[in-house]
Amino acid sequence: MTHATVVRALAEAVMDAGAGKLTIAESIWDWASYEDWGYVQLARDLNATLIDLNSDQPYGTYIAQMVGEDWYTYEWFTFNPVLVEADVFMSAAKLKCHQLAGITLSMKNLVGRSRSDFTNLTTMATARRCTVPATRTVFVCRA
Repeated sequence: MTHATVVRALAEAVMDAGAGKLTIAESIWDWASYEDWGYVQLARDLNATLIDLNSDQPYGTYIAQMVGEDWYTYEWFTFNPVLVEADVFMSAAKLKCHQLAGITLSMKNLVGRSRSDFTNLTTMATARRCTVPATRTVFVCRA
């Protein structure tokens, strides 16, 4: 997860720019991750809403968004509706080690936006379900 100090700085900048409502969404392992990393207190301090992108809450359902007719790997993505209802969407890069690339920076930033069991991978030869490891990506949205 991105350190809460970084998230706070981004959130305060967005609020200073006039954001009316702040939502912080992340693909977390469990709610204790938000507590352990200081996000719960951060959300209280900023009057922000925390969303776990691995959950369908607060909507009670996921949405499937088609990529378009020129899709290459993924025909659609299924995810929490908060990602399409935001007026402004921010994704913060995290300096992280990576086995092949050395560092990830923003290379894997949006991998965690969709639950891995909803990621659909269609190849020319077969159609199958694909599991993509959910990274702990931070989104700060103004809705």
